[in-house]
Amino acid sequence: MFVSAAALASAVALINGTWHNQLGSTVVFDVDQNGTLSGQYNSAVGNAEDFYVLTGRYETDPVDNQGLTLGWTVNYHNDLRDAHSTATWSGQYFGGDEEVIQTHWLLTRSTALEDLWESTHVGTDVFSRGAPTQEKIQSAFTVGSPTPDQILAKN
Repeated sequence: MFVSAAALASAVALINGTWHNQLGSTVVFDVDQNGTLSGQYNSAVGNAEDFYVLTGRYETDPVDNQGLTLGWTVNYHNDLRDAHSTATWSGQYFGGDEEVIQTHWLLTRSTALEDLWESTHVGTDVFSRGAPTQEKIQSAFTVGSPTPDQILAKN
């Protein structure tokens, strides 16, 4: 199916720029018309420091009245720190009065083979254009995601 230059330019404009998640992390997307996402990610949590390079893709032929799919990967290695971990996000952009990118993520850290079972963490992030207030960040930390020990304790 043919996608007009105007439709692609619109998708680029929708995603391009700075976004913040509920914990105060920042992602900056530089988007091209071929579906490539590049940019930087700065995590407000964990064993990370400053910005890290990101690479990803987005859907260049979005469906009307549905989310625009996208995904990106960050390896937590920069000039300041090597956290020996990689994260990927997969989700959808939704427009409207309050733009949002809803995602699920996987964070895998380097472990010994016998600890492989606990190497990958799963969670969700909601990105918006405006930075969250300290109150909203604290609320997000309070809700949080359960640890593997908490999940196992419920079984």
